[in-house]
Amino acid sequence: MRLPRTLSLNALCCALTLVLGFPHLNASTNNHTAPAPVAQTPTPQQVWQAYTVRLAALCGSKHLEMLPQSDLTDLAESFTESLPADDQRAIQSSIGRSCRNIAGGASCDTVGFLQAVVPLRLIGAFATRVCALPQRCNSPSNCAVIKH
Repeated sequence: MRLPRTLSLNALCCALTLVLGFPHLNASTNNHTAPAPVAQTPTPQQVWQAYTVRLAALCGSKHLEMLPQSDLTDLAESFTESLPADDQRAIQSSIGRSCRNIAGGASCDTVGFLQAVVPLRLIGAFATRVCALPQRCNSPSNCAVIKH
């Protein structure tokens, strides 16, 4: 059987439904829907990039991406405490997943925190809080208070 060169999306869905038996592809049937997409957790590299890009845009000259890990963890904890309970639970769950099978360490907490705030679209608010620090960093973990 030869198919016409152009086929509408609806016709293609119907053809696949008949041939392959995928009822959720049939756009004309309302009682079958496509399965919900599975949310992918952003990778540590993706969330760190999202965070550092936002910091650079807001306060790049302060180089706060080089804050000591302990300071970043403290900021993440205070930020989390300021959020609604649902967001707090999502962040705690993400941290738990990130730190699973790890004996300890602040970096898994930070990764888990960022993996939650990026999809929650809270990365801008968190970066704004970090930028409000009266500090400037010269190298990793070498930061000083800005004197006015």
